[in-house]
Amino acid sequence: NTFPRLRIGPRKYVNFIGNIHEYMVNTAPDSVIISTKFEFKNYKKGRDVNRNIKSLLKTWNETHTSRVAFYLGNSYRDLHDYENAEDWYNILLYEFSNEKSEELYKARECLCEIYLTNKDYNKLGNISLDMISICPNRPEGYFYRYKSNFELKNYSLALKCLQKMSSLQKPIRTRLWINNKIFNRKYINK
Repeated sequence: NTFPRLRIGPRKYVNFIGNIHEYMVNTAPDSVIISTKFEFKNYKKGRDVNRNIKSLLKTWNETHTSRVAFYLGNSYRDLHDYENAEDWYNILLYEFSNEKSEELYKARECLCEIYLTNKDYNKLGNISLDMISICPNRPEGYFYRYKSNFELKNYSLALKCLQKMSSLQKPIRTRLWINNKIFNRKYINK
């Protein structure tokens, strides 16, 4: 999970942060953290993405955080407004470049998906190289580099990326954010 979530905590030490994608913060002095392998999915079919955007923009005007920028990018992407989604993912990458977090990596993957959709294989190649340089032991960057090289007809480079990608394992603690098509090898051109 991109954001490991606190689910239970003592009321006098717990605060909720955010108005969209809220999360709990526990300030108890002697907290015990128990991790589970359970996945909690909270995705409503009838959710109002425009309402979320309005609320997230209000929050952004009050305080700039990587989390708000990430969810603004996601919300615009859900609406297929790829131009605004790209802008918010880039804000996240440039304003919060010193942070080391899963959402920054996921923002790069979301940009890759946008570039694939728009058939912008040069941008796809650049951002995939960025992913590889940041996390050389994760397969996602090699997958998108493979797609870029394949579409640009650099078949020998595409094959090298595909071989490297196939040798790597799924990252742990990010299960909800994994693009399973990549890891199940169902996304690969025949």
